[in-house]
Amino acid sequence: MEKNENESKIKLIVFEFFSGIGGMHESLNKITNIKIEKIIPYDININSNLTYKFNFNIEPKSITIESLTLENYEKIIEENYKNVNNKNNLFILWTMSPPCQPFTRQGNKKELEDNRSIAFKHLMNILNKTKYFPNYFILENVKNFENSKASAMLIELFNNKKYDFLQFLLSPLQFNIPNSRLRYYFIGREKKFLNFKNNRNDIINNTELIDKNFPISCIIDIKTFLSYNENDEKNKKEFYLTEKILNKESSKSMDLTLLESKSSNCFTKNYTRLIKGSGSILLLNKEKYNNMELKSLKGYTRFFTPKEILKFLCFNDNFEFPENLSNKSQYKLLGNSLNVKVVFELMKLLFNN
Repeated sequence: MEKNENESKIKLIVFEFFSGIGGMHESLNKITNIKIEKIIPYDININSNLTYKFNFNIEPKSITIESLTLENYEKIIEENYKNVNNKNNLFILWTMSPPCQPFTRQGNKKELEDNRSIAFKHLMNILNKTKYFPNYFILENVKNFENSKASAMLIELFNNKKYDFLQFLLSPLQFNIPNSRLRYYFIGREKKFLNFKNNRNDIINNTELIDKNFPISCIIDIKTFLSYNENDEKNKKEFYLTEKILNKESSKSMDLTLLESKSSNCFTKNYTRLIKGSGSILLLNKEKYNNMELKSLKGYTRFFTPKEILKFLCFNDNFEFPENLSNKSQYKLLGNSLNVKVVFELMKLLFNN
């Protein structure tokens, strides 16, 4: 029985570009109708790669993506074809979360002219020339990517190949997760998405076509995501806001969220380093919410821990950072990661034949 189930699964060789801490891999592990024959993560961030290996027991290729030549890419495919009885039963998936800074609202808006887009352009060049165009493809990036030249380049490649694709702007809030993290998603594949009649250039910003079982009224409370001992003195020193922080001018603009709240702001790589605009801060005493005199908040406000942010991003409970990685480094990695739940729902659609 198990053998028959495995034979019916979509067998994949996965190229996980800009792999980070492994959000795409974590999402893939939740998909039941696929079997990963080979996964090759690529990232140059040392801490990302340490975390990835710690959780998946796979060491990412710590090379610049532009050093991956067309010849090397095709050689990897051909070597893996040798390991299967029929190469038509092995499919190629590309996943990627390219650097978002060239496309952010606050960034320099250089898009493809930004040096951080060199790797993305290189991958698009491989896509344009290869005889092994991926059968499946998923990209995650910030809002505004959809209006960029990079997006136009990607769409042109898929149109020229006559592959189908869909574009989304989605937030975890739409999937009952109390965290706002609006992101652009592009999914593409060789086969048509039969149930989608929309213009492919349109951006889908609701979950109706993915799954209709996400009523906003069912968003989970913040307190469900807490994994912290409030009485631990070490924790109090590490995560509670000090008087020095509360006296900063930027603290007047901090986003406070309560245990009963059903929303929190996006956590960025600058969380804890910057107070304003880097993510929500937990206010433990509801009565203090109406008394916004900052000095009265001491002892009642704290940062969310890295473990809690992992929960907001929907990583498994057993996902962990290496012990020698500082909280500051963990926050930075989390700010550059993705929401596993949202990607999982899109992957279900991607692999639904």
